[in-house]
Amino acid sequence: MASEAIATLRQQDAFPGAGGLPAPNIATNLGQGLGFPAGMPPPFTAQTCAAYFQFYVPAAIGLATGMTVILILVDDLANPGAGLKATFDVQFAFVGSTTTELDTAFSGTNDSAQVTMPATSGQLKTQSIAAINAHMAGSVAASSWVLLRVRRNPASSDTHTGRIIHRAAYVMNT
Repeated sequence: MASEAIATLRQQDAFPGAGGLPAPNIATNLGQGLGFPAGMPPPFTAQTCAAYFQFYVPAAIGLATGMTVILILVDDLANPGAGLKATFDVQFAFVGSTTTELDTAFSGTNDSAQVTMPATSGQLKTQSIAAINAHMAGSVAASSWVLLRVRRNPASSDTHTGRIIHRAAYVMNT
């Protein structure tokens, strides 16, 4: 069945890849989250500075067409870019006995969405990004552990000059 909830992912569920995490525990008027800056300071790049989440896809979930990630975002009140656009990418990978390094586990396709932040700083923005089964690396399926990478891609028509706080993500069956 479509639209089934698979996972709820918060900042405390995130772990870093080779490039480290976006800034943790950034306070907003709506709680804390992970801060994704407009540009990645050296030696980090958009490819390596990301939030990683691991979750289990229950056996009852069919994954007929893929998964959708719903990002919950808010402007950093200390460094806003109200009304401006940012691009976020998601990518899925299968986690199995042969997974050796997180950053190289992702051989699937990046799925992305351009997010226009609210015109008033501090308001929540939800953004859905769908990934079809063919875009997922490895054997992502029901009854498997999955790795999700969420990153901001400043090289992709990103006009938002401030920091965006990632509050949570929801993963749904689509």
